[in-house]
Amino acid sequence: MATYTVGPGGDYTVMSTAIAAATAGDTLQVLAGYSFNTGTEAYDFVKIDKDNLTLESQGGTPSSATIATAGAANDHPTISVHLNTTGISIKNLTIKNTGAGTMPFGINCGSSANLNVVNIEDCVIESTGMGVGYIFSGSVKRCHIKGTGPLAHVGVHYTGGGSTTSVIVESCLFDSIKHHGVFNMNGGFTVRNCTFYNPTPSPSSAGMYMSGDPYTVSNCVFYTTATTMVPILMSSDSDNTVKNCVAFGSATMIFTGLGGSIVTADLVDNSAAVTPVFVSVGSDFHPDPDGSAYQAGDASLAATTDIDGNSFDTPPSIGCYEAASSGGGGGGGAVLNSRAGFLSSPFTLTP
Repeated sequence: MATYTVGPGGDYTVMSTAIAAATAGDTLQVLAGYSFNTGTEAYDFVKIDKDNLTLESQGGTPSSATIATAGAANDHPTISVHLNTTGISIKNLTIKNTGAGTMPFGINCGSSANLNVVNIEDCVIESTGMGVGYIFSGSVKRCHIKGTGPLAHVGVHYTGGGSTTSVIVESCLFDSIKHHGVFNMNGGFTVRNCTFYNPTPSPSSAGMYMSGDPYTVSNCVFYTTATTMVPILMSSDSDNTVKNCVAFGSATMIFTGLGGSIVTADLVDNSAAVTPVFVSVGSDFHPDPDGSAYQAGDASLAATTDIDGNSFDTPPSIGCYEAASSGGGGGGGAVLNSRAGFLSSPFTLTP
């Protein structure tokens, strides 16, 4: 197992060359200043076709290295995990796809017909289409997934093969995803301590769309001001758990089921509450100590750390941040510390 650098002055300057030379278990570290160049790369996207490969920034934060592509007419992703490739880790990177197609991807994890295991951690993923697509098994943790255009369709798309597979999505901020923050087609599925912020959704959208079982959704907060969006939309479900979640921002934010049965359903409509869920809607998503998300989570169903990498309190707050008073940061804006390195303070989410 070896570590190689990719970028100006590194072991390799072309990503496809570095991947071709790598063997299973190697780590490729992307240097600051790396720029994806379709004129020198083998493909118009980063193709990972080696098992047990790690792709990460050398600086250890998303702000220290970026992989950006403009997609293509056939909606190529920025990063694509090849079929029958497994054990992939993608960490601490900013990944951007500005393609103008109908569905460009930030990361395409393969397909349901192939047992690809992909783990994505501490990344900023910006896409005009889909953030993470076709993840079959693995995890998405502590990521800021942002839609950057009117076709920003889905944050995380999961195509499973039944209860024998497993995908964990935790401590993620889904920002301005127009249709579904998480779209689950089938199979074992866990979403915990995520924040879904969607002030301008498309018609008939949902924070999450579930079709299959079993799944567990816990300690999540859903915000919108649109009457066209519901927090969780379900179809043909059974043996599932929805627990300690908060809907906020619209009087029509209701829990909606389209069939099947729910083992535990606990969704609080906070739209009429005097106290807010967040410190400041749109600029600081830490839970307000006087609001309904503060220390209102279920510890048995909580993520280990928030999006900043801070430990959740006991009991944990609802959403992807722990409160400032519990060691979760705060101040002039939503601050993600140097460990994760997503953004600097303060920042404002732009629909």
